[in-house]
Amino acid sequence: VFDNGQYRNAAADYMHLIPGWDHKPPSDFRTAARSQMTDSYDVIRILEDTNVATAQKTDQGIFQLSDEAGRTWSGKKLILATGVEDVMLDIPGYAELWGKAIFHCLYCKGYEQRGASAGVLAVGPLGNVNTALHIARQETALSKRVTLYCNGNETLAAEIVAGFGTATNMKTDTRKVKELVAGSGGQGIVIRFDDGSEAVEDYLAHQPPTRPRGNLADQLGLEKAPNGEVKVSSPFQQASLRGVFAAGDNGAMLKNVPNAVFSGHVAGQMASTQLLADLNGQKSLFPL
Repeated sequence: VFDNGQYRNAAADYMHLIPGWDHKPPSDFRTAARSQMTDSYDVIRILEDTNVATAQKTDQGIFQLSDEAGRTWSGKKLILATGVEDVMLDIPGYAELWGKAIFHCLYCKGYEQRGASAGVLAVGPLGNVNTALHIARQETALSKRVTLYCNGNETLAAEIVAGFGTATNMKTDTRKVKELVAGSGGQGIVIRFDDGSEAVEDYLAHQPPTRPRGNLADQLGLEKAPNGEVKVSSPFQQASLRGVFAAGDNGAMLKNVPNAVFSGHVAGQMASTQLLADLNGQKSLFPL
């Protein structure tokens, strides 16, 4: 197992959605998982702080990997669990408040910050009516009032208002965002606008675009889904190149820890299933 030490939820103080680990730091979860694997199974080796730089499949069907230090490894099957990285918006303060007062998943964060009002930053992937209102509806379960900040896009704001339906607790704001800063005492978030005015929210919801971490999938020539994830055969997690499996955010549209854990289990099982069938010259039970 190659672990480069880069994690998408590194900015989160605590995690949700995993039974037994609610409100625990993600680093504690990773440490416990690693210890349980290495303490109980002497066939597992974890190489920490290791960046795999190249990956290829030879004519003999063997996968060859090399890291940035020039070391090489080979194997019959390969599981890519390289994840994705969030592309921060070019708004001052956005990156600093990401995971602290700006949340991309309201099933992961937001409950603790619930209160009088919350905002949706309706730009980028949320810069359309359907997605913006989808997130706004989720916020209404946590906050009494929801403001959709359209960052100067008057057309989008009008389209969103037309889609409000019977909702009376939503509104739009078309002022252009200048910067984002932490609220008083580190609570909430202050949105400062180009005209010198500002607004305060308990939190903001926004989903930035993501991109695959690293380029191993491209080196292997794997097919991609429209959003850039590795295309896999459901539910087996096999990529377009036989012997390669993808697990976690790099092969899923819905990106969260439970889905990553589940797909990791499936990818590991299917890689083992395919390998054992190959070693015995037999056909796998599953279409692998």
